[in-house]
Amino acid sequence: MSKFEKSTNSEQIKLKSRHIREMGALFAKFLDRYPEIDPNFADDTTKDQELAWNEFNKDMRITQQIELYESIIEQE
Repeated sequence: MSKFEKSTNSEQIKLKSRHIREMGALFAKFLDRYPEIDPNFADDTTKDQELAWNEFNKDMRITQQIELYESIIEQE
């Protein structure tokens, strides 16, 4: 593996780590909006709550997917 590949892989790891932190912060905002959801029992969410979360994070998921794809393309 070349130095370039190693640095690119570490850049993707950093990117994914940032994505996890961003999604975690967004989930905290979501929980503020929906205080009836207990984050310790995420498996017990209703379909409506799950749909609300998917709608709430849709833009961030799209942005993060684009960033990841760009990172992969830059690696090639």
